[in-house]
Amino acid sequence: MRVVCCIQEEESNEINFLLESLLGIKPDIFFNLHDAESFLTHTSDINLFIINNSKIDTAAVTALCNLLKKETGIIASKTHKNALPLSPLVILEDESFPTLLFGCIEDLIKKGTLIKSTGTSGHIKIRTKLLLSVIPLRGDIYIQLNEKKFIKLFHQGDNFDIDDWKKYTQQKGIEYLYIQRTQVQEFLEKYRLELEKNLTKTPSAPIGEIAENNIAIMEAIQEIAFNTGFTKETRDLVKTQMKVTAQTVSKNTNLSKILNKIDQSKGDYISVHSTLTGVIACALSSKMTWSSEATYQKLILAGFMHDLGLNNQKLAACSSIDEAEAGGFTEQEVKDFKKHANKASEIVQQFTEIPPDVDTIILQHHEMPDGSGFPRAIKGSYISPLASVFIVAHDVAAEYIRLGHAFNPLEYIPKALEKYPTSQFKKIIQLVSSI
Repeated sequence: MRVVCCIQEEESNEINFLLESLLGIKPDIFFNLHDAESFLTHTSDINLFIINNSKIDTAAVTALCNLLKKETGIIASKTHKNALPLSPLVILEDESFPTLLFGCIEDLIKKGTLIKSTGTSGHIKIRTKLLLSVIPLRGDIYIQLNEKKFIKLFHQGDNFDIDDWKKYTQQKGIEYLYIQRTQVQEFLEKYRLELEKNLTKTPSAPIGEIAENNIAIMEAIQEIAFNTGFTKETRDLVKTQMKVTAQTVSKNTNLSKILNKIDQSKGDYISVHSTLTGVIACALSSKMTWSSEATYQKLILAGFMHDLGLNNQKLAACSSIDEAEAGGFTEQEVKDFKKHANKASEIVQQFTEIPPDVDTIILQHHEMPDGSGFPRAIKGSYISPLASVFIVAHDVAAEYIRLGHAFNPLEYIPKALEKYPTSQFKKIIQLVSSI
């Protein structure tokens, strides 16, 4: 489907990410009458028109809407209500337009008024090991032969046991199988229910196993979020995995044991780095007497979500805007990098029943104590204490992925102290050798 937005520039990041997440499409966004009018004049296949722009007067709004087909849905702010020649789908209050738009889009999807984009592929990749937790299988499972051809290996309702996993993963070297896009939400919900059972088990699963599952789930979430949107089922799965991981980490905050159990070569950069950052942040916070399970949940969820706005693995490994601009990426990729902390922070704000401050940790995870970071370029004391812990953990995780088991905390600390020279960070950095 095609969505056109004529909105306030300051709302563009939030609304763009909202529509990408919920509908799986990239909207055409305009901030002024001339650009919007030019586009609408030459484009006919528009399914949804969203307007909230106080700079455009009533006559101009009417003129824009007259360029639309009668079947085009319209969502408008209250300011433009009397200018609409066509009946709108919804009228929203001006002051809370982006926030209200989120719930509005979700409701229209549930009613079938809006339909998510199915993209170019009908399949979502799933790490093979995850299939062991969803028995009987909640969906047909495929193997990919080439870009366009998929062959069904297992039917919905079949069992997938350890022998099947060994056959495809260990003997054939196949790390990923595929599930149809239309069945992925049911698969996620079944997996989440299995995770819920783990919350009541004593003892909990080993930290290495939990961390490896985190990596596999992160890969699935990244794939699903970019193909079908960040749905309720996806949010619920993230929250449940957060609780399972925090519960396990609270019983084992020894960093060396955690790192020794994780094979950083298995999994893409974003998934491995996101998992490592969360558990390393928990290990650091435990040494600062911030050892409650609620604190661990904040850091684990921040780890899960902080790079959600990125899909390029190499780009995600950049630590600064300068590095991204010099990395040979496209102009759009650099823009995505600059905005990804804002995007991830905004999507987390849509979660319910999670610990507070997670959005702040995510928003600040690329800030620097000297004010050279982004997106807000804030300095030392303006960076929250838990965000400071997360920033150091983020850096340690990147170094560990780069060096593997050759990573030496005693060699890392002097370099980190130069990079983060304020007292707020020094205390955290000195703890790296003790976890």
